[in-house]
Amino acid sequence: MMVGALANWIIPDLGELSDSRKGLMVAVPVLGGALLRLVLGPLADHIGAKKTALIGLALTLVPLLMGWLWSDSYLEVLLVGILLGVAGASFAAALPLASRWYPPQYQGLVLGIAGAGNVGTALATSSAPGGVVLGLACARSASRWSRCSRPWLLVAFLAEDGLTQPAPKTLADYAAVLKIADTGWFCFFYAITFGGFVGLVSFLASSSMTSTR
Repeated sequence: MMVGALANWIIPDLGELSDSRKGLMVAVPVLGGALLRLVLGPLADHIGAKKTALIGLALTLVPLLMGWLWSDSYLEVLLVGILLGVAGASFAAALPLASRWYPPQYQGLVLGIAGAGNVGTALATSSAPGGVVLGLACARSASRWSRCSRPWLLVAFLAEDGLTQPAPKTLADYAAVLKIADTGWFCFFYAITFGGFVGLVSFLASSSMTSTR
């Protein structure tokens, strides 16, 4: 969500942008996260949620470095945004990492508790302290390894894959779910609730610049 949170500082450095280009810039990280979940989700089934989470945390460092030290044009910011989608896609590893430790009757509750972590998107938008956020996030992830890479270390040493690890699925198995009528309804409600929340929070900061002008 950092591109949306930093939009008020990024946009003036890119010159005059139309409202549609501003919207695309803010939306790209969210869209990237949605698409990359289609990669991390099956990957978690094949190599385990813990390994997938560690890969996702490591890859997130790449766009943080790029956004901090390299992105000076609109297209470069879009590329950084797409790659930041890895952070959003890590949701696909976090949910099985948590839920597979519990019997089926409790998995809905566990998924809800894990999903509540998305409140961080609102905190990111309301508390972003200017253009240093990417640099600070990068520094916390990369420099002073023993102190600032705690999320990766916590997952590496404390997290474990659940006891109910299912057998890996094929692409045909994943596609078969789309034939179930309830899948469409679940996707619809998910898009309205979670998708609406993420989209609204992401656009709040950038829309404030337009409104003040």
